[in-house]
Amino acid sequence: MKFILDIVSTPAILVALIAIIGLVLQKKNITDIMKGGIKNICRVLGCFWRGWNYPQLFKSFWKNVRTSV
Repeated sequence: MKFILDIVSTPAILVALIAIIGLVLQKKNITDIMKGGIKNICRVLGCFWRGWNYPQLFKSFWKNVRTSV
């Protein structure tokens, strides 16, 4: 039981589980569910590795938004 609680208490996995539950409730196919879970794990881990550098994250986000419109 402690092992399961350790896994679920990891932020990246917790966010991925929430995303997976949402995708299942939307009745997405299994490939979309897997992609959504993996992408969310990578995003959360990417934020941890960047040290939660919010100004840099928003700067790159807005740069991508402006070039895509």
